[in-house]
Amino acid sequence: MKRVTVRQSLTAHQAAKPLNGREVSYKLRSPFISDEDKEEINRKSGLAYAAAFSLFACVLAGLILGWILDRWLGTKPWLLVAGLVLGAAAGLYEFIRASSKLS
Repeated sequence: MKRVTVRQSLTAHQAAKPLNGREVSYKLRSPFISDEDKEEINRKSGLAYAAAFSLFACVLAGLILGWILDRWLGTKPWLLVAGLVLGAAAGLYEFIRASSKLS
């Protein structure tokens, strides 16, 4: 596949049209954002997604562990609530720790 660098923006119709019967991949360049800035944006958005996922995963793990312990020990719903609180605390800690890497 041949790469073509285009300095002006193309419409979707122009970018999808093959050139001389060959399939061409266009790499569109934005005149406003440099490649280094795009890489930095991608890195930061990846860290933000990881922080949000860790918050969700910790709360879910706390809920599941509390529910299992409640069923095993017969202490309905107290360990479920404790698991939720501990999971949320651990999730917030991980969220803040991961968010501090964004700056």
